[in-house]
Amino acid sequence: MNKFSHFDEEGNAQMVDVSEKALTKRIAIAKGVVKVKSETLQKILDKKIHKGDVLEVARIAGIMGGKKTSDLIPMCHPLLISKISIEYAIDKKNNEISIYATTKTTGQTGIEVEALTAVSITGLTIYDMCKAIDRSITIGNVELLKKSGGKSGLYLSESIIGKVISLNNQNNESIINKDTVIIVSNVQEFEVSNFIDRRLMTDLNINQIPKSCKIKIGERLLIEIIKKEYNYLKCYVIKSGKIKLSDRVEVIFND
Repeated sequence: MNKFSHFDEEGNAQMVDVSEKALTKRIAIAKGVVKVKSETLQKILDKKIHKGDVLEVARIAGIMGGKKTSDLIPMCHPLLISKISIEYAIDKKNNEISIYATTKTTGQTGIEVEALTAVSITGLTIYDMCKAIDRSITIGNVELLKKSGGKSGLYLSESIIGKVISLNNQNNESIINKDTVIIVSNVQEFEVSNFIDRRLMTDLNINQIPKSCKIKIGERLLIEIIKKEYNYLKCYVIKSGKIKLSDRVEVIFND
């Protein structure tokens, strides 16, 4: 039996035949991180790069790149793509721009490579637009965060799953009702004292979470981000619930 799906029995390269596969809704989310100098990041955010609005041009380039994936990757199937979107999360403390690409299709093969390509082209475009003032820009940590659909079903990366590591009460558990709650990554850096009774700490890097996401904690608690700063997230509780130390924390993308 041939062990390599992209080669036939005689060792010739081939595109995998997916004609017998069922049509299913498929979604993929990928991420990458661009690191720049602090002055470069500020110019990007202030839209003072002479080539134009870096993040918007890069967003368009990422969408275009995702649509061209089958022209770039030899054995990728051309897909009828129903959605490509690019989002950013800005980490001013570490001078990083996190890129998130979401891709969708209804088809017979996955759309993960399209999401990864969109992220990569977005990062390369940021580099191209800023290289005149910053040759030290790096593009890295490109990874698949989530995929759904198809025979293999759901995949979630460990990088969007964490746990609760600190609560502000003596019993190490808390009931969070429909109100606001603060999520932090580092208690020592947290300064919003008004929320001391509704604060929890997670081992996720909150600086790399897009504001558009929701966060699920434990079995029930679901929250949405209403304010994002470098050291905390202010969130509104959509579904209340009890949480305790070591409860699972999962980032939920609006896909």
